[in-house]
Parts: sequence; C-alpha cells; structure tokens
Amino acid sequence: MSDHPLKPQPLPTEQADQIRQAAEQLRDIIRENVQFELNYDEESVRWLDGYIERMRLGTQEHEGAIKLIGSFLGECLIRNFGGQWIIYDGMYGVAVDDGNISFPYNKTTKQYANGAEKGDSILGFYRVEQTFRTLNKPKPLTPVQDRLLDFFQRGCRVFVFSHEEWKEIEEIDGHWLTFRKEPSVSYTMSIALTQIDRFYACSSDGRLLHTEWITKSDWETLPAEILEQVKQAIPADTTTLTLDQLESGKRFVEIEYGESPRKEEESGYRFYSTSLKNISARKIKITRFGGYRLQDGAWRLASVTGNFYSADEFKDWYHDDFDIWSQQEGAWLMPGDVAYNAANWGEPPVLWAYFGVADTGESFIAGKVLEKPIAVNEDTAHYVRPERALPEMEEALFGLRRNWMQWQQRANSFSVTSMSIPRPSWMSMVRDDGLEELFRQQGLLLREGKIMWAALIQANSLLFKPGDDDCPAGFVYSPDTYFDSRPQELRLIGRKIFSFKGTNPSDPKLQEVARRVTDEEIYTMGFTLPKVFSDKEIRWITTIVCRRHIPKGILSSGLYPVLVHPSTRAAMIVPCQLWPAGFSSVL
Repeated sequence: MSDHPLKPQPLPTEQADQIRQAAEQLRDIIRENVQFELNYDEESVRWLDGYIERMRLGTQEHEGAIKLIGSFLGECLIRNFGGQWIIYDGMYGVAVDDGNISFPYNKTTKQYANGAEKGDSILGFYRVEQTFRTLNKPKPLTPVQDRLLDFFQRGCRVFVFSHEEWKEIEEIDGHWLTFRKEPSVSYTMSIALTQIDRFYACSSDGRLLHTEWITKSDWETLPAEILEQVKQAIPADTTTLTLDQLESGKRFVEIEYGESPRKEEESGYRFYSTSLKNISARKIKITRFGGYRLQDGAWRLASVTGNFYSADEFKDWYHDDFDIWSQQEGAWLMPGDVAYNAANWGEPPVLWAYFGVADTGESFIAGKVLEKPIAVNEDTAHYVRPERALPEMEEALFGLRRNWMQWQQRANSFSVTSMSIPRPSWMSMVRDDGLEELFRQQGLLLREGKIMWAALIQANSLLFKPGDDDCPAGFVYSPDTYFDSRPQELRLIGRKIFSFKGTNPSDPKLQEVARRVTDEEIYTMGFTLPKVFSDKEIRWITTIVCRRHIPKGILSSGLYPVLVHPSTRAAMIVPCQLWPAGFSSVL
C-alpha cells in the first residue's frame, strides 16, 4: 500500500466528453417524453429532484437514471461555478475552482435510496454548493461604496466611521481600505470596502464636499469643524412644509387616497385608504412620515404623537396585496411596488408627507393634500373602476396558451405525472377537504384546462422566501376573456379583498368576504364574489403553489397564469417550464 495520500486526478478528455454527452442525452429524453426543457440551472435541478422523489419508490431499476442525472448535476456545477471532472479514490467527482470536490453521482444514488425526507436531495446538494460559492465571492459594491471610490479617486480626503471614530483613508487596494496611521500608533488598520455604509468627503483644505448616510445620531462623533458644516447644509426644519418642497418626490412616488373598507361606526374615526406607488426606476425607502395641518398659512406637523412616524411604523402599517416586505432586505420599495394603508384616518384638509431616500442616496419628500372627505357610495364603495386594455398582456397570455396547447396535444401519462403537484406532507394534518379536489382533478386541469390570469389575494408567508415547502395561496380570476388584456383590474380586486382582513363590515354581502380572508384555515374553492367589486363574474380560489412551477421557487409577483376547467372548482398555476421566453417580465 502506498504511503502517499490520494490526490484527485483530472479525468481524461474522452471520458469527460462522454459525461457531457450523457447530460445532453438526459435533456433529449426529458424534452421528448415530458416536453420540458432542462437547462443547466437551479430550476432544472429542482425539477429533477421532484422527478426522483416521484419515481424512486417504483419497481424499475435506477442505475441508468442515476448515471444520466448525476452527469447532468455535475455539469450544472461546472457551468455555474467552474471546475472540472476528476477521479478520486475510484469515484467520479467535480473539483470546483476553489479546490473543493463534490460527488454528484453519490448524491443522486443516495436520494434514490433514502429520499429527500432523510436529507438526501440533489437540490439541497446544489444549493449548498451555490451557498459556498456565494460566500466566497466578493460582494458587489453598493452605490454608497461606489461614490466613496469616486471621491477618493478624484483626490478628495475621505473619512469613514470605524471602531467608534472617524478615520481618514490612506489607500484603497481592490476592495480593501487602509487608514492613515496616527503618529502615536505603530501599526496600520484596514477594513473591507464592502463594510462601509457611511462616509464624508472633504477638499484638501477641509471644506466639506459630501456626506453619505450621516444622521443626527452621528453628530456627536463628528469633528467640530465638520459638524458645523453639516449643520449649515441641513435644510429648513421639516416640521413645517410648503407644497413646493414636495416637488422632488413626484419623480419617485405617486400617492392616491380612496375609500376604506373600515367604516366610521367601527371606531368613530373617518377612515380612508392611502397608497404609495414607486414610479421611479430605483429602489426607494421611506425613512419617516407624518400628517400635517394647515395653520397660519403653513403646513405644520400634527401627528397624534407630536412627532414623525418611523420607518418601522411605515413597514407595519403599509402593505401591498401580498407581503412586499417579506421579499427583500429592509423596507425597500422596488420599482412598481405599491404600499397600501387601508385604515388611514383624520379630518381633511390634511397633508400626508413621506420622507424617503433612493438607493442612489438621493433624498426626497413626497406628499399629497386630502382636500375633503372621500365620498362613499355604499353601492359602489368597493367597485373597481375599469382599467385600460393592455395589448401586451393579452399577447403574452395568447403565447402561453399556444405553447400549452402544443404540450397538451403531445401529453401522455408520464408527462402529466411529471407536471403534477406532489401532495405536501402537511396535508395529512388538514381537516378541510377543499384542497383534495385539486389533487383529484389536476390531471383534468393539465390535459384540458384553459389558461386565465389570476391575481394574488394572500399566501402562506413561507412562499415569499426560499424553501422547499409547497403551500396554499388564494387568488381571484374570472372566466371572462375581458380580463385577458386587463389583469391589473384583478390585482386591484385582490387588494380590495385583502383590505377586509380583520374587519367586520355591516354589509351582509361583504361579511362572508371578510370571514374568508381573515380565517386563513378556510380554503376557498370557486367562491363567486358578490357584484360589489365588478360587474363581471369573479371567482376566488385556493390552490397549492408548487415551487417548481414558479420562477426561482419564490412567489415574487401578484399575478400568475392559472389552469381552470368548468367542471371543477380547483385551479393550479401553469408550470413555468412551459412559459414562453420573456413571459416572466410582464408579471
């Protein structure tokens, strides 16, 4: 026996080519038999993970499948993270560029033998590799850090806050900053540029040129000569505003007031809804906000607390038709996002002002005056006004229907099974049998279902972040083709329904809506909504969101295409594997 430790050896080119051919063979087999396109990405690994779980308990031999799937899995690692095929101690593996070795055939074999429930999953295997690569990859610079570099490269003196004091940058090497050494200190200090979130820049003579994310809480840490210049640069006290100061916000935020589902008799307050839409191309964050009243010709802060409401309070009180905050770090509003407060209150005239910042560092104040009470017509209070037709939405849906019809014409029992939603393990603990209809009828939906737009009402919060669990979600859709070009009306209706959560309306027609949206253990199947939201037929359905049927396995939109059929109350999201190229961009 040799005393030398084993070393991985690169696989000869001919053998590596045979593995690549096996991966391509798998793609051909799946494309021909299931009409699903495997790509070398996480979505395809997720699909194969589900395929193994569905097939592993069968009686057929798995050796051939293990060879093909293991080859494909290894190629995914190489194409996404770099590396090469190697042989180590008689086993084929992938040595990625950082020197670590992974064994895709072993993991595929283990999943067939043990299953994902016992911790053997090729999707989990792939995600671990992805996490390691991400952790070792340098983080991209934020706009703040990019601006710091720009000031330094222009020859400015740049100071950052580190170890409880402001330090001047002496040198920047790559993503590392070295601080100017104090005469009394015998060593130099360095810090990663990616750790910096605030700085200020001066000219060589000490004139303040720029500050970044320096707030009043930082003032006592600043040198006296810098603090004086900071104070001089601060705009007038924002407890008093003029309407001219709101002009900067018009490029970022559109504010609308409307009727509220909450009635005055519930609390004695006059409620109205308030929505803020990010109309810019940048991420924005509301840092504080407050209500103002007109006094002596000026708008003065008049919030009940006597102070501004915080960013956390904005996040708590304002939400979208689904939880926008759960999908991103912090309280950022992405372009097109709408933050909605269904229960704002106060007697007009009142000005609500929102102080915000874009991810570029630019600050703004957005606001709008509510001149008079919102008129409420009990018959039309919750009616969603017709929206203009969007031809691009109709065209996108038509393209998807064409793709799906071609798949249905070629579908066989194998392809239908591969597209079916697996029964989640938590279903055994659910008494409501409404969702059972979905599992009984999903074959019918896949073979004969018609595709319609559906808008999200609410969903299990787990769906808004990465994970493995398939969970329920509620949607509204209509069998009326009027909505083919107007899915945005469905989104507004979904938002209206969600606004009744936790309310007790006096209108009997709305009491059932409020009950269903409040009690999350009710799985609404095919409930026809009262004609208070639209004169069209609108149905409320609950379905299981299968993560491998949606892009990246995360619920990231308020609009999805669903399969419906007149003979069942069940519905399911159209698997994204058959969406046309670019379809996700219209959602």
